[in-house]
Order: sequence, then C-alpha cells, then structure tokens
Amino acid sequence: MLGARGFLGSHLLVYLESKGFDVLGCTEDIRNRDLIEPYFKNADIVINAAGETKKIKDRNACHTTNVLGTKNIIYLCLENNCKLIHFSSTSRKMAYGKSKQASQQDVQDASTNLGLRAIILRLCPIVTLDDPLMVWGRRYPIEDLVRDIEKIIETHDFNKFKLIDYQKFKHSQYEESSNLHKPRT
Repeated sequence: MLGARGFLGSHLLVYLESKGFDVLGCTEDIRNRDLIEPYFKNADIVINAAGETKKIKDRNACHTTNVLGTKNIIYLCLENNCKLIHFSSTSRKMAYGKSKQASQQDVQDASTNLGLRAIILRLCPIVTLDDPLMVWGRRYPIEDLVRDIEKIIETHDFNKFKLIDYQKFKHSQYEESSNLHKPRT
C-alpha cells in the first residue's frame, strides 16, 4: 500500500492487517520509481493512498506527486501484473483537485488503452465517525471506507474497470452486485 503514513493509508493498513491480509506499507516517495519498484514485486493488489495533501495550492508539488507519481504506479502495475485500487477526489478546485482529476484520467485511460486492471474510488472528504464535520454532509467515514476496500479486495472483478463516486454517500458499504453503495440500516 502506497501512502501508508497518511490518514487513509494508515487506517487502511491497520484495518487490513487486523483482518489477516498480508499488507506491505510503503512510505516512499511515489515520484521516485526506483524507490517504489520493489513494492510491486509479488504484489497482487496495489492500493494508491499516496498523494500531495499538504501543499494543496502548489501546482508543481501537486502535479509531480499526484500526476507523475501516479504514472509511475500505473506503469509498475502493468509491468508486474498488479491490480490497482486508486484513490481520486471529488475536489476539482485548487491544484490538489485538478491534479487528482488528472491522475484519475490517467488511470482510466491506462485501463481502457493498456489493460490496467483498476478500480478508482473518487473520494469526498474522509473523516472519522466522531468528527464534527460528519454532520455537514458530503463527508464519508473512514470506518466505512476501510470495510468498502476489504469488500473490493474480496469481490471485485478487476477485469472490468470501475469508478465509484463517493460524493453522494454518507454511510454505506460496497456492494458488487448493484455497482452502488447500499446505505446501512
């Protein structure tokens, strides 16, 4: 898993390990292909939770990490026959949102044109269930996201490209059969 020290990556790493998954957390800079390449050897699924989040207005920082770094990931997945779970963003503002949208398009293009086996999760802001921001809408709890990813790993047919847009969901779980999120009862 790339971005294992970040908010998403660290929660996901702990969760998947607790469920018995063999997860290798990568904290290397995804812009440096040589540093991340060993993480793709013998990997079945690569989760890209890496991204520039501190300098969200810095066009160059966002572009080099979120776009060029993602291109490294795409080509390493193709070379090593890895499946990819890629985190994008519903944000379209500032350099961060634009770079995440560009990286999303690169993953989608590689899936269509090069045979990359991938799923994209277009995430709205992710917070913990007890975060006060949860009540404002357009937020999604990390506690649900980690379960969604577990279900994706267990059930998704990576031979079919898929993009899931989390903008509309507050609390839900991944459901392969309907290609939608089903609200919890």
